[in-house]
Amino acid sequence: MAGKEENEVIKPARTTAYLRDLLMDEIEELRSGNGDAAKAMSVATLAKQVIGTVKLELEYAMTLQELKERTGQEHPLIEGESSTLVLSAKPPVQEH
Repeated sequence: MAGKEENEVIKPARTTAYLRDLLMDEIEELRSGNGDAAKAMSVATLAKQVIGTVKLELEYAMTLQELKERTGQEHPLIEGESSTLVLSAKPPVQEH
């Protein structure tokens, strides 16, 4: 078969707008009586975790910016220009 596989899942854009739409779709399903409460609760729980992660990354980025302004130096736990947290940094190997 040419083109996309029949069972291939298309990943949606990972944006706050998509997350908001997903949550609103679940609310509409519940209100119409066609929704699954357990699924809606799972979606809400996952959304809360995603939002928590975004908040943490924003706080991290703001803290790094404040450190840079005070010290003039980049923090060693930042990846490039992003605000991605490095959760496990290997300490430098010291030669004896």
